[in-house]
Amino acid sequence: MLTAQATQALQALLDKNQLVTDPAELIVYEIDAAQDLHIRFHGTRGSMDLGKSAGGLPPDSVVEDTDAVLAATEEAIDRFHDPAPESMVRIAVAPSAPFTVTEGLMRASAELARRELAQETGLRARELTQLGFLTCAHGRTGQGFHAFLATGLTQGRPDREAEEQDMRHQWVSRAEFTGMVRRGAIVDDATVAAYTLLLLHEEGAAAGLPQGPGPVSA
Repeated sequence: MLTAQATQALQALLDKNQLVTDPAELIVYEIDAAQDLHIRFHGTRGSMDLGKSAGGLPPDSVVEDTDAVLAATEEAIDRFHDPAPESMVRIAVAPSAPFTVTEGLMRASAELARRELAQETGLRARELTQLGFLTCAHGRTGQGFHAFLATGLTQGRPDREAEEQDMRHQWVSRAEFTGMVRRGAIVDDATVAAYTLLLLHEEGAAAGLPQGPGPVSA
């Protein structure tokens, strides 16, 4: 049923010759479609700023200015992201891949994630370590997000927006966390997948295996 509805929606766009290439416009279409289908949507504001002339893979015509990427990503988060428990729409920061983005964009994206963490929870992270890249809806879209491990946390005061005032967060042990997953108290697929990346990261570190990019310090 989901596939049939998605196909019908895509065909309707094609019939109207509406080829959507602007990321800001595309994410609106995706959120509207997800709401029509009553499904949870973890959208990402994808970005590329390393064109072919600078040694990257994508054509120069499709890359964006780094500052413009960061501004548009922050705008998408402010406009659409709902951090409430069991929310139906969340937005992730998603620079594409090492061969399509500059190191500067990767670090700036991590800093944006750090600011969002502080705003919503009051937690300040000394370091962010990239754990890996995951797609949001494999088989339906190529959009994805980078998962980070935040360490060196200190508690401050959150600076939540008006619609975030009912948010709550609490510390739980690993045993409590896995127990919540088992009994269905945590059903967020991105959270469970990111935790799997954490386990693989720790397993690799214990075995002396090569790890990904190093920590990004504050």
